[in-house]
Amino acid sequence: MPTAFEVRLENLRKEYEYTETAIRTYDDHAFKVKNWAITVCSAVTLIAINSHRPVMYLVGVVAALGFWVMDAYTRLTQRIFIRRNRAMERFFHGPALDEAFEAQSLNGIDVPLLSDVMGKVPRSALARQILFEARMFPTYYLYVALLTLMIALFVADLA
Repeated sequence: MPTAFEVRLENLRKEYEYTETAIRTYDDHAFKVKNWAITVCSAVTLIAINSHRPVMYLVGVVAALGFWVMDAYTRLTQRIFIRRNRAMERFFHGPALDEAFEAQSLNGIDVPLLSDVMGKVPRSALARQILFEARMFPTYYLYVALLTLMIALFVADLA
């Protein structure tokens, strides 16, 4: 019969695997958001060029801004899992693991709870964090390039 320590250690290992999977899932989600942003903005821009309806450029700009926020929020959420994962890695690869086995206790690990990190953020702080993520490379350059292209084509279409 496993001891309480062994059960907790196994749960921590499973949590580590879960965070690894979550990080990869958010990578995939961010990739899909970027693909959809490029696809939608390209389609709207082509419609605007072919139909000579400049208002369609505004639709493309709003879509690009919406995808930019969604992408930044995805990255923000992913970073929460990365911080949690790194805390577990420090435990598993540092002297704290040996100490935990000697003491048969997991009191030496400091892993932030997801509920503490995700559930108690005021809206103003969340908005600041999203804006910070939106300015990170390469997210920033992709969306600035999309917006610049649409504005340049809009100006060229007016001429």
